[in-house]
Amino acid sequence: MFISDIRHHITTDFVVYREFGLLCGSNIQAATLLSGLFWWSDVADKEPKRQGWIYKTAAQLFAEFGLTRRGYEKARKFLLGKGVIQCRRAGVHGRMHWQLNKERLLELCYLVKGEPLPQFDSRYHLDINNFRLEKWINLTLWNDFLKMRAEKGKPLNIKQKKILLNQLKDLKNRNFDLEAAMRKAILNGWAGFYTFDRSSNIPAPPTSEAATRKARAEYEAQIKQSADPPPDTGRQRNPDNSARQNLKNLFRKKQ
Repeated sequence: MFISDIRHHITTDFVVYREFGLLCGSNIQAATLLSGLFWWSDVADKEPKRQGWIYKTAAQLFAEFGLTRRGYEKARKFLLGKGVIQCRRAGVHGRMHWQLNKERLLELCYLVKGEPLPQFDSRYHLDINNFRLEKWINLTLWNDFLKMRAEKGKPLNIKQKKILLNQLKDLKNRNFDLEAAMRKAILNGWAGFYTFDRSSNIPAPPTSEAATRKARAEYEAQIKQSADPPPDTGRQRNPDNSARQNLKNLFRKKQ
């Protein structure tokens, strides 16, 4: 029998990270609880309304981490002392809620490794609803799209935002100009992000900085014009306008 044979018969919900083991030392309960909270906090980060808070009952802590009441109280006291968690009771039944202090946790992880803390730059940013986005998505255009949908009376929920993210990832993988696609969706009031003709599979050619600036300027001008439209003339047109007269004269000369 091999270890690979046994893997199919056991369940792995999370792992105890090496840095967490070094941080907690002989307090195995604290390392276990910290690793479990770390796993669940990653899930909570994708749900903006939670703001990083998760709740676990005593029964759940035992079922998921094997922690008895005495064990998780010991772990909670240790982790509070290190400043890596916050706790509070909330909700109808006063459930215990937990939140990781991510900055402090990262600092301590480098401390136990004996390495200096590097300059941190997150891969993510948050939209106007506290929804997490990777930084390759233009945050200003994303927020403009959300505002456009809200003004149309069709605000987006988390499930719909995830669908939009998959659309953008697909366009990115196919080397389309994402910012151009997002501007087009905003100007046309679309429900999602598509290619320019919504059918072409031909990737857009690379654009220069000058072309990008020109496209951005045209987009901003159209946004400004839509906010301050020209006065209504009653749709009356002048049949004898100068452009039409020039065309008529040109045709007369060719005859």
